[in-house]
Amino acid sequence: MRCLWATFLLAGLSTGLDAQIVGDPVTTPLSSGQGTLTLNFETTDHELILYSRNVSEADTSRSYAYEVLGTAASKVIPLARRPLPQLTPHDELSLLLKAEEQTFSSIPLQDRDRLPAWKQSTPAVGSTRNFAFIALGDVTTDRSIVATLVALNDNALAYVDNVPSDSVNTVTTADVQAIIDEFSASSQPLIDSTFGGPSDIDGDGKILFLFSPVIDEVGQFGGFFRSGSLFETNVGGDGNLADMIYLSPSRSAETYESLVAHEYQHLVNYNQHFFVNGGDGEESWLNEALSHFTEDLVGGHVDGGNTSRLKSFLDAPENFRLNGDAFASSGIRGGAYLSLQTMMDIHGDGILSTLLNTSLTGVENVENAINDPFESLLETFFIRNYLSGSGLNSDATLAYGSSVLTDPVTGGRVIPPVMDRQIALPGTAVTGLIRPAAAAYFRLTAEGGVQSLQINGTADADLVAVTIPVDRDFQPHNVLPTDYFPNITLDAPLRGDFTTGQNVVVEGTLANPADELALFSFEPIDVGLDTIKFEAPATSGRFKGNLLLGHDKAGDYVLKIFSGQSGESLPFVGQLPRVVVRKGDGPIDLPVDFFPGIVFDTTVPTSVTTGDTVRLAGTVSDPTVQVVLMTLVDAAGQSVEVEADVTNGRFELILLLAQNQTGAFTAQIFMGLSGQTLPVVGRFPSFAAVEGEGAFSLPTDFFDGMNLDAEVPTQITAGEDFSFAGTVSDPTIEVLLFILTDAPGNEIRFQFNARSGAFRQGIVFFPSQAGEYTLNVFGGPSGGSLPARGSFSPVTVQSAGSEIVVLPTDIFDGVLLDEPLPTDFFDDQIRTISGTLTDTAPTQLVMRFDFADGTAGPSVSSDVANGRFSIETPAASLDPGDYTIVIFAGQSGGSLPFVAQFGPISILSSQPRVNLSADQLTFNQTETGSSDTLALTLDNTGSENLFITEATIESGPFSVSPSAAEIAAGATGSLDVTFSPTEGGTVTGTLRFVTNDPTRSTVTVTLTGTAPEPPPPVAMPVLNVSSVDWGTVIVGATSSQSVVLENAGIIDVTIDSVRVSGPFTVTPVTGLVEPGGSLTFDLVFDAQEVGPVTGTLTIHTSDPPTALTVSLATTGAEPWARSPDINGDGNVDFSDFLELAGAFGKSEGQEGYRADVDFNGDMRIGFSDFLILAGQFGK
Repeated sequence: MRCLWATFLLAGLSTGLDAQIVGDPVTTPLSSGQGTLTLNFETTDHELILYSRNVSEADTSRSYAYEVLGTAASKVIPLARRPLPQLTPHDELSLLLKAEEQTFSSIPLQDRDRLPAWKQSTPAVGSTRNFAFIALGDVTTDRSIVATLVALNDNALAYVDNVPSDSVNTVTTADVQAIIDEFSASSQPLIDSTFGGPSDIDGDGKILFLFSPVIDEVGQFGGFFRSGSLFETNVGGDGNLADMIYLSPSRSAETYESLVAHEYQHLVNYNQHFFVNGGDGEESWLNEALSHFTEDLVGGHVDGGNTSRLKSFLDAPENFRLNGDAFASSGIRGGAYLSLQTMMDIHGDGILSTLLNTSLTGVENVENAINDPFESLLETFFIRNYLSGSGLNSDATLAYGSSVLTDPVTGGRVIPPVMDRQIALPGTAVTGLIRPAAAAYFRLTAEGGVQSLQINGTADADLVAVTIPVDRDFQPHNVLPTDYFPNITLDAPLRGDFTTGQNVVVEGTLANPADELALFSFEPIDVGLDTIKFEAPATSGRFKGNLLLGHDKAGDYVLKIFSGQSGESLPFVGQLPRVVVRKGDGPIDLPVDFFPGIVFDTTVPTSVTTGDTVRLAGTVSDPTVQVVLMTLVDAAGQSVEVEADVTNGRFELILLLAQNQTGAFTAQIFMGLSGQTLPVVGRFPSFAAVEGEGAFSLPTDFFDGMNLDAEVPTQITAGEDFSFAGTVSDPTIEVLLFILTDAPGNEIRFQFNARSGAFRQGIVFFPSQAGEYTLNVFGGPSGGSLPARGSFSPVTVQSAGSEIVVLPTDIFDGVLLDEPLPTDFFDDQIRTISGTLTDTAPTQLVMRFDFADGTAGPSVSSDVANGRFSIETPAASLDPGDYTIVIFAGQSGGSLPFVAQFGPISILSSQPRVNLSADQLTFNQTETGSSDTLALTLDNTGSENLFITEATIESGPFSVSPSAAEIAAGATGSLDVTFSPTEGGTVTGTLRFVTNDPTRSTVTVTLTGTAPEPPPPVAMPVLNVSSVDWGTVIVGATSSQSVVLENAGIIDVTIDSVRVSGPFTVTPVTGLVEPGGSLTFDLVFDAQEVGPVTGTLTIHTSDPPTALTVSLATTGAEPWARSPDINGDGNVDFSDFLELAGAFGKSEGQEGYRADVDFNGDMRIGFSDFLILAGQFGK
């Protein structure tokens, strides 16, 4: 086994850290329960296993406290303890049976290994026998059971209680015979060869099985072995003196094989320990482990329930003591079973007979069998529980070898991953509890680097820490082998970890070829999740399905599998006790074949935007299918439906959602025959609709059998018309009906004809009709029932600012008006209506004004020539009120057929009527100081003069002219509105004026104007120089220069930093310069060596960020050898200064130049020479 023993200390880390390899466990015993671990997180995380080696703790309720402390943790967080196992009624009964075994421990050894007191001959089938049953569980008094022998063979007898069971699932005599025959032929020889033989207390060489409803009365048991049946009453037995197993008669027949094998192991185990080797009965944890393994021997791993026991243990391993009482929890049974598998993997299957053929029990038995201390088993056991099937470590001793625990194809683990806790270092510290001989698991993470953690625990816990480096992206998972369940065979192993958004195809074969369906049900372990079901249809036993989960479904689940007939309750096949669904990212598209029986042309998006048209076209595999329906159902049960007819196997669904249809949905697909209830063929529970922007329209092919000339708006403003026009692709469509229905059921109808395959209908709504509607469109032959052609909801009619409605020129079916027709007429106004009939054959047209109650009203007529007509309305003869215009046209002198109608139109008393060209004015972008003028056009469509007064601007930089106007009936006027911005930005205002129109006494118009924003003020730092040169400076001397920064901008210059490179210094290093101001920077050069020197002055300013630079240069020169004591009197004094002053400014070659005064030797007598003298003055 690749396992390193090391103690990590704060000193000497390199050896320990270098030894850490991904997947290699490193073990650290914790002296007195305490220790410090130092781990490298540069490239990995670490799994920490903290376990107790104390296997001898006598207190069965004892738990040990521990702390795991990060170095930067501010407080210790108590870990929520996973639920402790509670003693169940089954456990309590098992404890009673174990206590019965203890009563026989006092029987002397010489009395145990004895021949039967009597040898019973084999009874005949049909004979009866009395059995004593000592009170147990809910059977509170001793009973006598009279049973009949119903089946036998060479190795077994089967009796059935003469009192029948009340259960409807009672086994038959044939079932009983099959049960004991399978036992004798298969299970018993296999178990005997593995463990050793059973007792034969009655000398008949047979095992007796008693099927009795009394076992059901006891409760909690399907069956059991009872040691008291082997003994006479005088030593505490029940006197049955039979090697017998009690069984319930009401279990499913297929479950008896594993049940019988389980209990038979107990019988054999007791015989080997008690009778053969003179010891006591085996401790429950090891005895149950052997019986649960026996279930595996006979192929009953799944039926026997071992998967759930393993999950119980691995979900909370810190709660279950390995050598605890198995009757206290199924988790202890699961752990004991895995520990037995560990012994077998390392020491071979022969260890099984060793464990039974002994008088030793419990830990002593194991230590004798493995020839090692029990602690060595603990370490390997706890490590392999994490590493087995993980792919992290290839050591065979760290992986379970059984095919029911490790998939033989992939090598992946079949058992659930061990549940660990997350600890983020260095800021986390936790405290928890751990049982003796139990382990707690932690995933340690850190941002990187070397991290230390302290572990503190009680000394008597004998704690050990194991660390395993793991890749940061490693996530443990289990896998379902192809043949794990008896009734289903997968084509490939199924991993037990899923990622949302990633499709998993599952296919395989069902044992029953008549089964029509395999169902995969994800049932949540985490609170707040829903059950998710995926169906995979089967044909001739073969099935194929898709498992795809939405991003909202991340969590832990139990994956249950069912199979059977469609439409029936499906029998359970098996389960993966824990699968993990991890959250993915990105959009999710369903595969083209996600829904059974349908292949879409493209993948199906699971998130759509309202207002966007989604086309889902595809092919159905069943040629009888006539219609495909898609529904989206939200949590409240509200649904959206789209339907498409199937033609030659092809269909196209058009999905379009409105803005108020956002949220989460379950998408369902139905298909079948038209007019019948459609069966569902598939669903996806994580469909989403997100809100789009702006208004949208229905596409031109949205309605079945027709192609529109333009898209149909779903948001319509009252008074604004649109045309529902196009052609029909279905030649049976002669009449179309356009119905809008609101929530109370009120309808607005438009009916019109399709002529030569084309149709056109103008549509307009009144402000009083504002609201939400469901639009239904019907079309079919004239005079018949009109089939539905499609629907959409909601269509919204919005109220308008004006009450005036004008009818479009195509408002009347079969008539095209020359101009739009106002719906308001005036009683003293004559209005001419003219236009063209689609049908040019009529010679006369009649227009009738029917009253609101539906009775016929006055009419006027017009001759028609080549379809043209012109008619004057009879408004002067009509009283004010609402009317419906009805049009008839045909041959003169005959009955005129109905053509079309529309209502209501209103006859009003004489009055002016104002009509605006716009309810709002938006001006062009205008510079400040300039202006832009727009004209607001005003039409007087009334019958009297219109007066405009008090035209004013209520807000904003706007003006209006004139403030009053008079507009004659039928005439047009205007108001000029001017935008004159004074500052940048967008502003709004309101124009308001008063009219004598009784329907609009006050009119408001919204004004909007925009002026460009002025450029933002900026600072403008400017330097007075770009370079500074000191010339020559004597080594040891210093020299200063200055640089000036001026602010030429209109806001302050902030100096963030000033830096200089080279042997220069500068002051100041920060500052603030107001507009128009300046700041002087003093630079000092300290000559340290001979030769040229360069540097850079860099000044960083903000608002905006700017870096200003100045190049710096100078030369360091050697001091001249001559002394500044020019006159040689031993003192550097004023007389020497006068000598220098007399030659000052002279260069070599000039009259007056003196070499003895050129102290620095630069062939020029200057300021640097003066500095040399000054430096020595007075010396």
